[in-house]
Amino acid sequence: MGAEEDLRESLLFYKELLGQAEGLAEIAQSFLPILEKLLQFAGGSVKRCKDKNLDEAHQLLLGVSKGFWELEPEHLLPLVRSVLACQAETTSSSGSFHRLEKMVVILSERSSSLVSQLVEELMSSLTEDKEVLSPRDLQTVCMFVEESALGRRYWRNNLTSLLRCIAATFNLMLREQDIWSEEWQYITVKICLQLFKLMPQEISPLVWHESEERKVLQSILGSLLQVIIGKAACKETRLLAGTALSMLVNTAPDSQSGATAVLGLSRLLSPPECAVVKMEDTGADGPKGECQLGMLRVPLCAGSPDGLERLVLTRGLLACCKKSILSCQLGGPLKQGCLLLDVLFPATSALMDEQKSCQYYCFQVFSLWLQRLRESLDAIWKIKENRVLADNSSLLRRLTQVLWNSAESLVLGLYEDLPQHLLNCLSTNHLCPVASDVYKTLLQLQRKAWTAGREEAPEDELAEKWAVAWLPTLSQALTSPVPFLQSNASNYLLGWTLRIFPAAYPLLAQSFRGRDAAELRAWVTLLSAQKTIAGVLPTDGETLGRLSSCLFSQEENIRLGALSLLCSSPRTNQALSPTEIRLLKEFLLLNLNCDSSAFRQLLQASVKKALVRLRDSSLASLHRQMPNKGFLAGGDSQMPLAEAVDFVEWLLQLCASSLTAGSNYQRRKSALLLLAAILETCTDTWSPKRKKGQPPCNMAALLGWARSKGCWDFFSQSHMSLLVSCLQDGTNEICELASELLVCYFPPTFPESIAVALFARAQEAVSSPRVQEGEAGAVLMKTILQKSDDGILQRILAKDVPAASCRYLCFLKYLLGTLRDHSARAHRDLLQAARSTPMHGVISALRRCLLEVPEVATSMLKTQQAQQWRQFLSCLVSSARDISTLLLGVLQSKRASQSNQQAAAPSFAEMGNAIGCLIRLGKGLEDQDREDAVLLSVEHSLILTCCWVSVKGAVEGCSVGFTKFCTALLSHPDPDLRDIPRAMLAQGLELLSSPRSSSVTRRAAGFPMLFLCIVPGEGPAKSHPLLADCIQTLLALASTPIRQDWDQTLDLPQVSAVHVLQTLVRGSGLGAALHPYITSMVTLSLEGLGSPNWAMRNAAIQLLSALTVRLLGQKQSRDNGHSRDRVSPEALFSRYPQLKSILLGELTLAAQASGDPQRGKFHLCPSLYAILSFLAKLQPSTDSLDSIPLSFAEPLFQLSGNPIYAVRVMAAKALVPLIPAAEHGKVLLRLVSDLPRSHEVLAHNALHGGLLQIQSLLAQALNVNSLPPNTLLSIAHLMEDRIWLLTPTQRCPLVRLAYLQAASLLVGSCPPSFAQHISEVLRHELDGSNPVEKPGLAPLQNGAWHTLFLVLFQLGFTQFRQFSVHFLCTEAARLPSSKSVTELCSLLQRGTADEQTAVLTWIMENEGSKDLNFSTELQQTLLEKLNRVLKGRNDSELVKLHLEAFVHFYSYPPSRNLPVSHKLMGPASAECMEILLSMVESNDLSPVCFRHALCGVALLLPPSCEDHLSWERWCAAVERCSRPLASEERRMAAAASLKRAGASLVCRARASPDLSLQTAAVRSIDVAIGLLQDGDPEVRQEASVFASLVAEQRNGSGALPQSSCHWLQSNKGLLCLLQLLLETFGDCPETFACLVRRLPAMDLGSALTELEADGVVGLYKEDEPNVYAEPAVLAQTLFPFLLQLLSRAPASPKLWGQLQSWLEATGPGVWSSLRHGIDWWRQEDGSHLLLKALACPKVHTAIIAVLVKAFLVAHALNVLEEGSQPYLPEFHFSSQDLKCAVRSFQDLLAQHGVAFGVHTAAVHEPTWNAAPCLATSLLPTTEKERDNKKNTSLFF
Repeated sequence: MGAEEDLRESLLFYKELLGQAEGLAEIAQSFLPILEKLLQFAGGSVKRCKDKNLDEAHQLLLGVSKGFWELEPEHLLPLVRSVLACQAETTSSSGSFHRLEKMVVILSERSSSLVSQLVEELMSSLTEDKEVLSPRDLQTVCMFVEESALGRRYWRNNLTSLLRCIAATFNLMLREQDIWSEEWQYITVKICLQLFKLMPQEISPLVWHESEERKVLQSILGSLLQVIIGKAACKETRLLAGTALSMLVNTAPDSQSGATAVLGLSRLLSPPECAVVKMEDTGADGPKGECQLGMLRVPLCAGSPDGLERLVLTRGLLACCKKSILSCQLGGPLKQGCLLLDVLFPATSALMDEQKSCQYYCFQVFSLWLQRLRESLDAIWKIKENRVLADNSSLLRRLTQVLWNSAESLVLGLYEDLPQHLLNCLSTNHLCPVASDVYKTLLQLQRKAWTAGREEAPEDELAEKWAVAWLPTLSQALTSPVPFLQSNASNYLLGWTLRIFPAAYPLLAQSFRGRDAAELRAWVTLLSAQKTIAGVLPTDGETLGRLSSCLFSQEENIRLGALSLLCSSPRTNQALSPTEIRLLKEFLLLNLNCDSSAFRQLLQASVKKALVRLRDSSLASLHRQMPNKGFLAGGDSQMPLAEAVDFVEWLLQLCASSLTAGSNYQRRKSALLLLAAILETCTDTWSPKRKKGQPPCNMAALLGWARSKGCWDFFSQSHMSLLVSCLQDGTNEICELASELLVCYFPPTFPESIAVALFARAQEAVSSPRVQEGEAGAVLMKTILQKSDDGILQRILAKDVPAASCRYLCFLKYLLGTLRDHSARAHRDLLQAARSTPMHGVISALRRCLLEVPEVATSMLKTQQAQQWRQFLSCLVSSARDISTLLLGVLQSKRASQSNQQAAAPSFAEMGNAIGCLIRLGKGLEDQDREDAVLLSVEHSLILTCCWVSVKGAVEGCSVGFTKFCTALLSHPDPDLRDIPRAMLAQGLELLSSPRSSSVTRRAAGFPMLFLCIVPGEGPAKSHPLLADCIQTLLALASTPIRQDWDQTLDLPQVSAVHVLQTLVRGSGLGAALHPYITSMVTLSLEGLGSPNWAMRNAAIQLLSALTVRLLGQKQSRDNGHSRDRVSPEALFSRYPQLKSILLGELTLAAQASGDPQRGKFHLCPSLYAILSFLAKLQPSTDSLDSIPLSFAEPLFQLSGNPIYAVRVMAAKALVPLIPAAEHGKVLLRLVSDLPRSHEVLAHNALHGGLLQIQSLLAQALNVNSLPPNTLLSIAHLMEDRIWLLTPTQRCPLVRLAYLQAASLLVGSCPPSFAQHISEVLRHELDGSNPVEKPGLAPLQNGAWHTLFLVLFQLGFTQFRQFSVHFLCTEAARLPSSKSVTELCSLLQRGTADEQTAVLTWIMENEGSKDLNFSTELQQTLLEKLNRVLKGRNDSELVKLHLEAFVHFYSYPPSRNLPVSHKLMGPASAECMEILLSMVESNDLSPVCFRHALCGVALLLPPSCEDHLSWERWCAAVERCSRPLASEERRMAAAASLKRAGASLVCRARASPDLSLQTAAVRSIDVAIGLLQDGDPEVRQEASVFASLVAEQRNGSGALPQSSCHWLQSNKGLLCLLQLLLETFGDCPETFACLVRRLPAMDLGSALTELEADGVVGLYKEDEPNVYAEPAVLAQTLFPFLLQLLSRAPASPKLWGQLQSWLEATGPGVWSSLRHGIDWWRQEDGSHLLLKALACPKVHTAIIAVLVKAFLVAHALNVLEEGSQPYLPEFHFSSQDLKCAVRSFQDLLAQHGVAFGVHTAAVHEPTWNAAPCLATSLLPTTEKERDNKKNTSLFF
C-alpha cells in the first residue's frame, strides 16, 4: 500500500471518530488538517510545495500534541502509520525526510513503544526473506540509518543481517556486472560508509577481534577494494569507496593498529615500482600478495589498475582518517616516521606528477595533505624531534619541487613585472582568487612599510605612492576591451585598493575623466565600488552629472553599469535616496524599447534589486512605527515610506501603459519582465518555482498600508485585461510570459465573462492558418485550462462535466474532438481545410496543455483517473498516426485518401507535383495541364504550412523521447527488457550494412539519430558495451573497400557508416565515452580523404570537422589570436598519445614526397592540408625544448618546399603553435640563416615557404614578446644581409612579397638603416618600368601554360607592388616628412590603378593616415583626385573607392577642423559637390556608392550656408532616403549624411534670423526624429550621433570634435531634438507642420471596420515598414510639445496660420471618429470583438491618435471661442462638446478594461530633462496627483 492510500484510509478513520465522545472527536478533527497536508505532500510533484506542506503539517501537529495523552494507542496508530509511510517514500530527499522525522519525534513522545514497533516492522520488511537488497531498499536503509534515531537503533541491534545482505548484494553486482546500475553500486557503497561512520563500536569487534561474522565483513572489504580498483565503476563511486575504507580504518582500537593497516593497504594498492613501503616493512603478517586489516585478510584484487586507486585511497585517508592514526609513530624500519610524511606525502607528490587526467582531485589531495599537516604539527614535532621543513631537507626540496611544477607558467617572472603578471592571472578564473590575495597582501605590506614610525600618514601621500606602481596596471584592466578581464579586475582588485588606500579613489577617477566608452565603463565600475564601501552614492554635482551622462549613453553596457550602481546597495534594507529614484525614473522611461534580450534581462535583475531595497526598507520603517518597538538595526529613514510606495505604484503604471497593443515587442517584453519583478517582490504570493526570494512573513502589513493609500492594486481588472491582450500577441515570448503571470499571481479563475470571450477568441485563433495566431491560440487554451473551475468549464464547453471526471481530461477531450473534426475535413478537402480549419493550432494547444500544465501530469498519476487517461492517450496517438499518414500521403500522391504509400520519402519535385495536383483537384481543374510558376501560389503556401508546421521537428522530438525510452530499458532489472536496445541496435547496424534499392538518407533523414538515441542510454559511468560494439562495427564497415561500379544515386554502406560516426561524435550525450575511439576515427577520416569516391571524401571531411570540434573545442572568440578557446599540443597529445604518432607519421610521409616534381608531376597527399589546418588551430606551446610539439618541426620545415601554394601557407601557420615561446629566437635564427645570401641555384618553393614560416613565427614572437633585444637585432641584421630577395634580382614576386611582409614586422625594432634601405628599394621599384617575365620558359611561349603563368605572375606582382605602397605609406605616417608626404600624394595622383588602390585602401584601414602633420596636403590631393575621377566616371569600382576614402578621411575629427576645403581647394570643392548631388538625384547608384556620395555631399556643403539651393537639394535627398519604405542602405546613408552636415546646419540656423535656413534645420531635425525610431539599430545609432552633436552645441560646448562628444541613447536624443525644436524653432511654421505630420494617420473607423471583417484575409499579415516604430507612443511623446506650440500660436501670426490650416483639415474628422468610437463601444453583444480590439495595435494607435488630436483641437477651439483669433464657422461643435465626447469615450474604454489617456502637463522651459516622453503622461507620481486623477478626467 502506498502512502496516498494509507493517508486516505486514515482520513476515513478519523472522520468516523467525529461522532464519538467530545474529546475524542475534537482531537480527531484536529488530525484531519494534518492528514490533508500530508496527502497534498504525497500527491505533489514540486519539491518546494511538498516541503511547505510538511512544514505546515508539522506546525499543526505541534498545536495538537497536548491532546495526545488523551488518546489510546489504537487511536494514534493511523496517524503514526501514515507519517511513517510518507517517510518510507521520501528517502530520496533528505530535507523532506528530516521534516517527517521531526513529526515522528513528536509522536514518539506520546507513545514511544507504538512508534518504535511500527519503525521496527518497517525496517524488518526491508530485509525479511531477502538476500539481495534493491537500490530502493538500500536507499531507505541508508536514510533511516543517517537521519532516524529509531531506525539507527534498530539496525544496531540487527547489524549482522544487514551486513549479510550487503555482502550478498556486492557479490551479485561483481559477479554479474551487466545487471547492476551505477545508482545501485553507489548506494551500496554509501550504506557501508554510513555503517562504518555511525556504528564504529559495533563494527570494531568484527574487524579487530576474532568473531563468527568476520567472513561477512571480509567479503564486504574485498568488494570495496574491487570497486576501488575496477574501471567499471564511475569515479564518484570509487572515491566514495575510498572514504568508506578510511572510515573502517578509524574503527581501530588504537592508533598503531590503524597505521599498520594503512601501510598494508598502501602497499597493496601501489604498483611495485611505486610502492612507498615494502611488505616486509609493514610488519604485517600473511602470505605474499595480501595484507591484513585487523583480523581481516585482504587479498590482491584481480583486474588492471589504472592508477586512480592510489588517488582514491590517499584522498579518503586524508579526508577522513583520524589525526592520531595519521601522525602516530611507525615502528620497524620507519622509526621516527609517520603516515603523513613518509607514506602519504610520497603518494601525493607522485599523483601530482602522474595523474594528468585527474588534476582537480590531485590538487584537492595536495590541499588536504597541507591541511592535515598543519593540524598534526604538534604530534609530528614530538616524533621527529626536529623541524619538519628544515633547511635543505629532502621534504622541503620535494615540496618546493611540487609547488614549482604545479605553478602556472604565466605568473613566473621577475618581481618588477608582478603587476603585469597579476593582470595576466585575471584572465584565468581559478587564478583570480589567488591573485586577489597576493594583491591584498602586497598592499597591506606596502601600507605598513610606508606608515612605519609615523603616527598618522596623510592618505593622499599614501595613495600617490600606491599609484606609482599600481595605477597604470589597474587602469589598463578596468578599461580593457575584454569584459572578462574588466569584470575580474573590478571584483578582485578594485575593492581592496579602495579599502586599503581610500584616497586612491580620486586618482582613479581622474584617470577615467575622458568621454571614451572604455573610460566611462571604468568610471561607473569605480563609482560602484566606492558606493559599496562607503554605503552611499556621492551627491556632488560633477558626479551626478557624469552619472546622468552614463545613464543616457549610447553604449548598453555603460547604461547597465550605471543602472546597477543605482539599484545595488550593501544592505537590502537601505532605502533608495530621492536622487536615486529620480535618476531611476528617467532611465526606465527611456530604456523599455531596447533591442537586446540580454539588456532586458539585466534591466529586470537590476530593477528587482531596487524593489527589494524599497520593500525591505519599507518593512523596516513599518516595524519602527509599531507600538512598543524600538529602532531596528540596519534600517534607514532617509526616504519616507510613502515615497517607496509611490515609486512602486509609478513603476506599475509604467508597465501597464507599456503593455498596450500599440507598443512594440521590445517595450512589451520589458514591461512584462518588470511587472514580473514587481509581483515577485511586492506581493505575498508564495511561488513553488522559486528556490529563494519568497515574500517576507510581514509582507501583508506593507500591502495593507499601500492599499490604504489607494496604491498597489496589482490584480485589478485593467491589469488583467492588459495581460489578456498580451495573450493574443503574435510572439511566443509575450504570450507565454503573460500567461505565466496570470497563472502564478492573479486570482485562480477568470471571471466568467472574460473566460467565455477568451475561449471564443482561442477557438478562432487555433483555427487560423497563420502560424503565429495558431500558437497564440494554443497559449490561450492552456491559460484557460489553468484558470477555469468546473463551473466555467461547463459554461465554455456548453456541456456538463461528470463528477467523477477530471476537468483537465474533459478539456483535452474537447481539443482532441476538435482535432478529429479538423482531420476529417482535411480528409475530405485538404485545400479547404488548410484555409479554414488547419490542424497545427489544435495540435499545438494539445501539446501545451499536456506538457506545460503541471496539474495534468498530477492527474495522470491518480489511480482513479488512470484508466481514463490511458484511453485518451490511446485515442490521441491514433489520431496523430492518422494525421501523419494523411500528410505524408499528400506529399507523395495525387489523392490524399490513399493509404498505401511508398516507403521512401518523396523528393522535392515529387512533393511539388503532388501538391499541384491536389490544388487542381480542389479547384475542380484536375483535367487541365499544370502551369509552371516562379512564385508559390496562396494555395501552395496554405498546404505547405499545414503539412510542415504539423510535423516539423519530428526527428528531434522523437529522438528525445526515444533516448529516454532506451535509457529506461537499459537500466531496468528485467534482462529481457534490457536486451531490447541491443536488438534494435543490431537491426539498425544490419540495415546499415545490407544492400538496398533506395537511399537510407531519403528514406529516413534521422536514421543516424537512431544510434545516437540508443548508445547514450548506458549511462556515463559504465563500460559502454553497446557503444563499443556499435563503433567497432561502424569502423569495420567504413573501412570496407568500395566497388568501382558503385551507383551514385544510392547511399553506400561505407559512407552511411561514416555519417553515423559523425553523428555520434557531434552528440553531446556521450562525452568521455568516445575517448578510446577518437584516434581510430581520426585514422578513418584521414584515409577517407584519399578515397576515389566523392561521397566518402565528403563524409570524411564532415567526420574530421566533428572530431576537430570534439578535440579542440568550439571556437568562442572571433579573433584567432585569442588562445583562451584552444587546446595546447601538450594537453592534446598527453590525452591522446596515439594521435601524435598518427599525425606525425602522415606529415613525415608527406614531407618525404614533397620534393621537386618529377617530369611535371608531383605526389598528392589528400590528408596533408587537413592535418596542417588541424595543427594550426592549436594553442601556441609554452613548454620547454624537449616538449612533444618540437618533434613536428622538422617535417614542417621540409613542407615549406611543397609545390602547392596553399600547403606552404598552412605549414607556416601550423608551425606557430608547435614552437615553444622559449624557442622562438633559436628557430627564427635558424630559418633566417637558411635564406640564401646571394642569387644562387635555389628552389623557389622552399624559399617562399621558408619566408612564410619566418613571417608567421616572427609575428607570434612579437605578439607574446618572447624575443630578447639582442636576438631581435640579430634577426634584423640577418634579414638585412639578404635584402637581395627584395630587389628585382629576385624575379619571383611572391618571394619578394613574403620577404617584405616579414621585414615589415621588424620595422621599429631594427636599426633605422634597414627600414631606409627597404624604402629605397621599393621607391626604385615603383619608379621603374613594367614587370619583366620570369626567364626559363621559352618552350612554353605559345602554349596555354605560358598564358596561365603570365596571369598568375601578374597577380603576384600586383600584390607585391600594393604591399610596397602600404609599406611606404606606413613609413610616411611613422616618420612624417614633407618628402614622404609628397611621395604619397604623387602615388595617389600619378600612380597606376593598383598603386592608387593601395594608397586609398591604406587610408581607410590605418589610423596613421589621419596624422595632422600631413592631413592638409593629403586632403587637398584627395579632393582633386576625386574631382577628376568623378568627371571621368569610367571605372565604377575606382569611383566607389575614391569616394569611400574621401569620406573616411574627411570624417575623421581632426580633418573636420582644418581651415581648408572651400577656400584652399577653389572650384574643386563646388564641382565635386555638384557632381555628387547630381549622382544622388539620378538614383542610379549602387547602395554602397550612394551612401558615400550622399556623405560626400554633406562634407562638401558650403559652411556659410549661403548656397541655399545646395542645402535645399541636400535636405530633399536626405528626406527621400529616410522614408520608412526606403531601403535599409538608403536610410543608413541618410543617417550618415545627417551626422556629417546636420549639426553645423542647426548650429548656424540657431544664430540666424533667416527663415529658410531655420526651415532647413527643422527639416533635418524632422529627418532625425524619424531615423531615431528606425527598425535598424545601426541607423538609430548614426542618427543619435547627430542628436548628440546638437545637444552638445545647445549646452554651450560649441563645435566640439566628434571624438570628444558623448553619444546619447536614441530615445534621449529624440527628447533633446524635440526640446530644441520647442525652445529654438518654436516660432517656425515648419516646426508645427513636422510634428503634426508625425501623429498617426490611422483612422479609428477604418481600424474598427477591418477588425470586424470575418475570416483571415491572407496566410501572412502584411508587415509594417518599421515594426520597431511606435506611433501611439510617439503621439503621446509629441503631445506636450504640440500643446506648448498651441499656447504660443496666438502670439505668432505665421504659426497661427499653419495651425488654422491643420485645424480646418483635422477637426471634423476627429469629431466623426469620436462619435463612431462611442457608438462602437456601446454595442451589447460584442465581447468577442471587444477582446480582439483590446489586442489590436491598429485600434490602439487610432484611439491614441484620436485622443491626442481631440485635445489639441479642443485647445485651439478654446482660443477661438475666447475671441483672440477669427472663429471657424464650419465647425458644428464647440470645445465643450468635444470635451464631453472625449470623457464619454474614455469612460466607455475604461468600462471594457481599456484605460487610455494623455497627460496635459506642459513642458516647462528651460528644464532639459523635464520633458515627459513615451507613455509617461499616463503615470501619476504622487498621492495628490493620484487623487486628482481619480476625481477628474485624464484629459482635463
